[in-house]
Amino acid sequence: MTRVPPYRMRDLGQRERWLAAALLLAILAPFVLTVVRAIDSGWYPLGDDAYINLQAYGVMDGEFPLVGLPSTSYLYSGEQVAHPGPIEFYWLAVPQRLLGPALGTLLAMAVVYASSVLVAAWIVFRRAGPMPGAIACIGLAGVLSVSGGALLIDPLSSNAGSCPACIVCSAAAVAQGDIRLLRSPWSTARVASSTSPLCYPPWPWWGLRSSV
Repeated sequence: MTRVPPYRMRDLGQRERWLAAALLLAILAPFVLTVVRAIDSGWYPLGDDAYINLQAYGVMDGEFPLVGLPSTSYLYSGEQVAHPGPIEFYWLAVPQRLLGPALGTLLAMAVVYASSVLVAAWIVFRRAGPMPGAIACIGLAGVLSVSGGALLIDPLSSNAGSCPACIVCSAAAVAQGDIRLLRSPWSTARVASSTSPLCYPPWPWWGLRSSV
């Protein structure tokens, strides 16, 4: 009997599960290597990354930001605006306080980016099946291995803007009746996209004035 979506991991045979585990490791390997390399080279947040860390540090002291990073769009609009999503500050607050600004940021952002990639791969598998899912994993692993370490760990909100693509996939699948995708692990795409810059439409908070 031909299987139809949604496809589930528990329906896979033992051999297919071993293959899925190997592909999972292939996707995670670039993130692990990038974090290790950054720690070894003495990475430390500077510039916009430092500003993000300062905002995250303030969260634990009771300073709760309502908007994201200041936007350079004021150069064109004449109005001081900010990126709409401050949730990255809250996400980094505890890891940064426990592990320090460098290690806490590296690990927290690696978790966000790796989770979003895994969600994307899972969506392909769940909607298209094992073979397309495997091809997607191989393609994602290849792209990640050549994309450069900064894109895999950098907390800059413009880098986190790649995650909304997962939302589009989730929305399309949910529209077809796959409600379980609303409860996907971490729902990382929805979390990370809230830190995206204003250039990622559509945003109902477009033009939100900065309070910082």
